Amino acid sequence: MLLGHPPVPLRDMLLGPFSVPLRHMLLGPSSQPFFYPYPHPHDQRYRCLTTNADKNFHYVVDCGRQVMKEHCYWPLVSDLNNVLSHRPVAVKFMSDDNLLEMWFTFLAMFQGMNVNQREMTQHVEFEPNTYYAAFSAELEASAYPMWALVSHLTDSSSIDLTKRVLTSCLIALQDWLDAINFTHPHMNDSMQVSFHLPLHRYFSVFMCQAIKQQGLSLQEILPPRDVLTLIMMHPLRVQMVAV
Repeated sequence: MLLGHPPVPLRDMLLGPFSVPLRHMLLGPSSQPFFYPYPHPHDQRYRCLTTNADKNFHYVVDCGRQVMKEHCYWPLVSDLNNVLSHRPVAVKFMSDDNLLEMWFTFLAMFQGMNVNQREMTQHVEFEPNTYYAAFSAELEASAYPMWALVSHLTDSSSIDLTKRVLTSCLIALQDWLDAINFTHPHMNDSMQVSFHLPLHRYFSVFMCQAIKQQGLSLQEILPPRDVLTLIMMHPLRVQMVAV
């Protein structure tokens, strides 16, 4: 620590070196919030178009940008995974509500990205480059850190950490549902779907870990029925497309 300078908060040392560069790398330099209510002429983000496009103010990464297609984010994500492999660091991460909020705000940039439009009139010979870029980004920047965190939640002694993660994830999911204006469990547009739902993945994986490894009951961690119904709709839609 430099003399004359206040100590840097641990949360800034832990996630700041990763989240800030990743944000600028994926979204471009911007002082705007992640969720911007109206399209901005210089905004490099794409709106998530899974539902209610005219009332949708959720923005996602543009999978067509070089940073996505060339995996330019991988060195930062790899370092983050290495850091989270150390239990004391992971415990600190999951114990801090501000860190969790920051992390799920980052993950929300991938929620509903790269929407696929069903082609009804002609055969699609080649998948676009964004298809591979989107799956790679979710796997490397979302799933790998998730499994690093889950690996430290192996018994009842870490129940409080799991509950904290689930609470933060549920808040992020509810914010996302509000952002896409999804208030009723009905989907009118069956011609488009996104396969990328990292917030749902985190919620389901940590819930499964809590029940199978830590002794919690389903009733203890399920959200209210009306919220659960809304959360279920998008994964079910993906299943319908896959059939």
